[in-house]
Amino acid sequence: MKDLTLVEAHERYLEQAGWTLEVRTKILSKIKIMPTSRILDIGCGTGALAGEFPQANWYGLDIDHHAIYFAKSIEDNLKLVQADGANIPFPDRAFDLVYAHYFLLWQADPVGMIREMIRVTKPGGMIAFFAEPDHDGRIDSPVRNEKIGKLQTRSLREQGANTQAGRKLGQHLFEAGILDARFGVLGGEWTTENSVSDLERDILWSDLEQLEKGAPESMLVDGRGAFIFIPTFYGYGTRQV
Repeated sequence: MKDLTLVEAHERYLEQAGWTLEVRTKILSKIKIMPTSRILDIGCGTGALAGEFPQANWYGLDIDHHAIYFAKSIEDNLKLVQADGANIPFPDRAFDLVYAHYFLLWQADPVGMIREMIRVTKPGGMIAFFAEPDHDGRIDSPVRNEKIGKLQTRSLREQGANTQAGRKLGQHLFEAGILDARFGVLGGEWTTENSVSDLERDILWSDLEQLEKGAPESMLVDGRGAFIFIPTFYGYGTRQV
């Protein structure tokens, strides 16, 4: 299995966006987004969420210039910035909403990252995390799938992921200064026919190939009723002053 292409990565981001649509709708219903609203997507990747804010002034930021160029190739009018989210190149109190999606798990200093997001948010504005997975809480069913799940989690850890990012999200929000933070965990629902998508399989084998010995593909069981559940947390709050 080769590394994912940008097209495949974009498909993956769109798939993930589908998983979290319900919680995004819930969170965003708590604020009023207007044509004058300024919104910043931290770690925007290929711009999978850009189209959700056509009525606002949306900006995307990502450290990966390849992802930025890909997003531009889809929609040339997007306002995109290549930069590190740990040093956001915008002034204080510039945005009404600053959010991230599957992002903190890759950050060595999540509290510092959140504080930087708070810095560029207006007082009364929202900081939101739509999805932060907790790979250490992963459930693979049937039980014979657990070994491959543990291998993928180990691979992610070796790649630099914080595999407990989800469970720590509420703590990190509070430590960063979001005292009214609310957080929770997304549920899961599967069908017996399509419990593990082809794209999930591609991601799985891509991760396993990062390990020294990899893993035989025969380890994955796709039987009826099989599923992978990775607890995925969301959280949000406001900048007070």
